[in-house]
Amino acid sequence: NAPDECQRGGRVSGDPFVHLHVASGYSMQYGANHPADLVARAADHGMTALALTDHDDTGGLAEAAMKELAARSVQAKLIPLEGVPHDQVPVWLSAADVVLLTSLREGSPNVVKEAMACDASVVGVPVGDVAWLLEGVANSRLCSYDAKSVADGIAEVLVVKSGGGRERIRALGLDADSVAGKLEAMYLKILRRASP
Repeated sequence: NAPDECQRGGRVSGDPFVHLHVASGYSMQYGANHPADLVARAADHGMTALALTDHDDTGGLAEAAMKELAARSVQAKLIPLEGVPHDQVPVWLSAADVVLLTSLREGSPNVVKEAMACDASVVGVPVGDVAWLLEGVANSRLCSYDAKSVADGIAEVLVVKSGGGRERIRALGLDADSVAGKLEAMYLKILRRASP
């Protein structure tokens, strides 16, 4: 009787038990462990499978791309830009061989614009306005949300010596001087309207 079997351990007709909803630390607020740790723990309990159902994040994509690059004998190290004081961000971006963005949700990511202003190579996914920002920039690539595509993009920009990001930022009017000028003009216009 299938319902009785389910109550005695979740197995029906000798089929192995598989957790169908497991979240790793890549699912913000839902899990805490690294996927490899979850697999090891499941194996410790004799499980041969589990369904990793991470959502709302692509943190594993960057790591998977690094593994893909390693399989190609391309040396790369992933260094998250975390806890870096804002005044040091340009230094870090300029020192990076590639700035990688694999977000699911963005509007107009500042890190991409800052990396472009530093003329750093950028590899990103089509989120927010990243495709528009990177359009025509020689040392940047737009990739799909899979490890092979991201690894391909990284491998390609590692051999490109020319930049283009800084010029693109200026052409779009997104450099600091242009943005400051637009803000000043907007505030002056508001002040003129508010004056009696």
